[in-house]
Amino acid sequence: IGTSLPELVTSIVAARKNEVDMALGNAIGSNVFNILMVLGIASAISPISIITENIIDLCVLIVFTVCVWIFAGTKKKIGKIEGFAMVALYAAYAVYIIIR
Repeated sequence: IGTSLPELVTSIVAARKNEVDMALGNAIGSNVFNILMVLGIASAISPISIITENIIDLCVLIVFTVCVWIFAGTKKKIGKIEGFAMVALYAAYAVYIIIR
């Protein structure tokens, strides 16, 4: 939450100002940076081993990505219903991580 909260606030402000490109670019750019740069630097310092839980998390990430593509591809926009669905998917995944 601590690293993603500033991006969330920026995206919400941009979306309210009808600057959709800014909101989407901020979210995608932040995720790409976190995956490639942060994970790359951490792996360069101390190698990260792949365990079963990591593979499950990667599969969940792929499924969520496909869901976003489907939501965005149907009407070329992500509406409130899709937004609530994505928040619900995130909440379910967070519960799964806590239980695991």
